Amino acid sequence: MRRMVRWLAVLTLALLLWRLVTGRRGGGLVMTGERPDWRYAIGRLRGIVSPPVEITPPPPGIRFEHDVEVAVSDGTILRVNVFRPESEGRYPVIMCAHPYGKDRLPKRGPLGYRPPPQYRWLRQPKPVTWSAWTSWETPDPAYWVPRGYVVVNCDLRGFVTSEGRGNLLTEAEARDIYDLIEWAGTQPWSNGKVGMNGVSYLAISQYKVAACAQRTSRPSAPGRGLATFIGTSPAPAASARMGSYACGVPAPSEGGAPAKT
Repeated sequence: MRRMVRWLAVLTLALLLWRLVTGRRGGGLVMTGERPDWRYAIGRLRGIVSPPVEITPPPPGIRFEHDVEVAVSDGTILRVNVFRPESEGRYPVIMCAHPYGKDRLPKRGPLGYRPPPQYRWLRQPKPVTWSAWTSWETPDPAYWVPRGYVVVNCDLRGFVTSEGRGNLLTEAEARDIYDLIEWAGTQPWSNGKVGMNGVSYLAISQYKVAACAQRTSRPSAPGRGLATFIGTSPAPAASARMGSYACGVPAPSEGGAPAKT
């Protein structure tokens, strides 16, 4: 970890020098209102050493089922993590499926949970907060489950805990996700309303699935898909609030509570 932080610091200084040169040449790479001077460099180094991220412990009142096996149509076993209220009942489901690893969660160190390395080089316009049950770019179970949802986090075919060979952004992947949706819609803890949520890859992959003739799913809530390829960084907190649309219920208000029907 220390070696990675040192390399990121060196990279930041190199980036600063490059931006100083290109900015003076009229390259237009300096953002409006931003000066690539020593203050900028200090701010970037501060973000590397101590990114503006707060990771909270998993809250009580949530049942966590790890590595639940789901057989898709060709018999391949995909594995998912299920987060649901401890109280028995039938709830709408927010699902995400990705190749990043559902179990790659923040690790606890002597000073608290360590943020993913991406947050040491991705610039954050303001502090962000999520729980230790949140993997990269996925919905936070600590936000959604207390509000009456089930969150299902899936490893795609061929990645980490799931069997088979991966086929990213293909019809085969869409069929796998479709099968996952159908499975989630028929579980005893589900009310049959299943939708998807996520940013970047988790958003892009939703479009093919949405084209399927779905019986149980509701409209997807992709948050910033292709925008990430043209320089827009992910915004997990903002996109997470979109998830309630996917379950066919009103979105939460600005204060975080679900809107009244």
